[in-house]
Amino acid sequence: METEVRKKYSIEFKISSVSTIIKYGSITHAAQKLGISKHNLFHWRKLHKDGKLILPEACSSNSTKDELLKLRKEVKNVKLERDIIKKELNIFSKRGC
Repeated sequence: METEVRKKYSIEFKISSVSTIIKYGSITHAAQKLGISKHNLFHWRKLHKDGKLILPEACSSNSTKDELLKLRKEVKNVKLERDIIKKELNIFSKRGC
């Protein structure tokens, strides 16, 4: 019984393959040209559209992404606090206090 060895493709090849899809306008034609399964190309295209197919150097900005998420959360909290204060001010101004 023979086991099939799965071929591993580099991230650069995957990104290049997505560019080939755009060039040929068809996943089927690109798969034939590259000599790979069209199922791989469908998956890689989806990853590319989702922003998950990126070079490792681009991934090094995780601390920047973390900081951005933290700041967005903080802005959301500040806006919520501001809205609460506006509502309280409106309530007190109607009472004449």
